[in-house]
Amino acid sequence: MSILRISRIRYPDHPGEATVNLEEALSIWSALGNKLETGLLHYTFGTFNAMNNDMESSMLHYQEAYSIFESLGDPKLIALGKYGLGFGYVCSFKPDKAEPFLEAALPAFIKFDMKREIGLARHVHADCALLRKDYSESFQRYKIALKACIQAKDHGQAVTELFGMAMSMAGKAFFRDALMLHGLIMFLYEQLGVFIEKEVWPDFWVHCVEQTIEKAKIEMGEELARQFEEEGILIGFEKAVEYALEFEID
Repeated sequence: MSILRISRIRYPDHPGEATVNLEEALSIWSALGNKLETGLLHYTFGTFNAMNNDMESSMLHYQEAYSIFESLGDPKLIALGKYGLGFGYVCSFKPDKAEPFLEAALPAFIKFDMKREIGLARHVHADCALLRKDYSESFQRYKIALKACIQAKDHGQAVTELFGMAMSMAGKAFFRDALMLHGLIMFLYEQLGVFIEKEVWPDFWVHCVEQTIEKAKIEMGEELARQFEEEGILIGFEKAVEYALEFEID
């Protein structure tokens, strides 16, 4: 299984069933002594558990994946392992521990022109600043990540970069702009078939939404907030990207 395929895995609606399947596959590859597939499965398991907020297990799998990737000596895999640890630490609300791993992974992703991974690493790097409530920095980092996603033609991830930018805007009290973007983002997620219920988001993302978008709605009031979100839907994806890239936060 390639790195590209592993990064595009979509997880089923029933985590229990997925866990059983992952455990069975991991047991098989481990018994066969296939270090590459075993490492990739540990990485996948780490991501699956992180998305389901089981961080203790997630970090154990990510650490094992990184150890195996290091033993194989493939720089692409080593970078992937570092990214996994960075994502795991962000999901664990530990941005200061996450940043060094993400910053170490990026040069290899860039060197080997791993466009999707570049966008993902830049996104999680922005998450670090968002968690620290450094909204000016997070906005600039999401902007860089957005450019990377557009270059990679990964429009689904680009919508998530807009989400990060909207939260950063709200954090800096640009409530109208944030809510307009948020309205469009939720609309686009539904069009893409992405779950928009908070129950399926990582806990750190829910926390950031509550600290920014939800506060913006309270500040604006329910009626005005809904009006801004409805206006945002009319903007459309391409114009929203242009608007976000031109927007400046001091």
